[in-house]
Amino acid sequence: MTMENKCIWTCSACKGSPTFDHEEMMTHLREVHDIDPAKAKGTRTMLAHVDAADWFSWDYEWTIGDLVLKQSICSERNADDPFSRMHE
Repeated sequence: MTMENKCIWTCSACKGSPTFDHEEMMTHLREVHDIDPAKAKGTRTMLAHVDAADWFSWDYEWTIGDLVLKQSICSERNADDPFSRMHE
């Protein structure tokens, strides 16, 4: 299986809940919400974690003050990942 490794952010505070890649979200935080990502304090809650033989994914909810963001990560497993061999 071949899949694109992704990290997608969603900003629920903005109209239409726009989505961003990681770099775009860091820029969005600075320019739209006046938050410096390097200094931001908040909480992260895992919403889901899925393990498959060839890939894995995580979904997190980040809360920074009143701002709520969602981060979705999906990635292929490396050949040396022990989880990739569990299903052989």
